[in-house]
Amino acid sequence: MSGDPLPFAPKWKGNLSAEWRLEMGAIDVIPAFVASYQSDQYADIGRRAALQNRKIDAYGTIDATLAFVTKDDRYRLTLVGRNLTDESYAALLQTGGPAGTVRYVIPRDADRYFGAQVRVNFGN
Repeated sequence: MSGDPLPFAPKWKGNLSAEWRLEMGAIDVIPAFVASYQSDQYADIGRRAALQNRKIDAYGTIDATLAFVTKDDRYRLTLVGRNLTDESYAALLQTGGPAGTVRYVIPRDADRYFGAQVRVNFGN
């Protein structure tokens, strides 16, 4: 299939991240951001014309965290925001539904969500 696109191989895919550590008395505050992008890709192998219903459109996401950390890094509380722009996307397209329809496999990160993480280091 020379010249036809490979499955799950976008032409462009990348991440850009930034993190700062702000020293503020007894704790440090660490804001961080991650922006991700990937271009169109196909969910199967075959001729380009036959793959139009298997094309996964390009998408980009932005994630952010805000961590509060003790000076000795023993305790950390992190507030998390994923997919802040609420970009909907599919991770996989499959056929096999009624009358050969396409089934979209949607990952958890395709919806905006928020959370918190707590970490305690018990070692030195």
